[in-house]
Amino acid sequence: MMDIFVPVLWICINANCEFMQAEQHYTRESECKQQVDIQKAKIRKLAKEAKSQVEALEGTCISVSIRKSMI
Repeated sequence: MMDIFVPVLWICINANCEFMQAEQHYTRESECKQQVDIQKAKIRKLAKEAKSQVEALEGTCISVSIRKSMI
């Protein structure tokens, strides 16, 4: 069995809320958390440049256990 970690963000800007899931996954949780922090910083920067209000910005790494197929 193998664990992977998928970065996920919850964002609310100007009363519009969305989940964002990365297309890439990581085999180490520390790498995943680093990417969450990078993406949160990018969102804050983009919102500031657009003069928008970030009302909520949360991120986490979802762990997924994968079983290797014997086929």
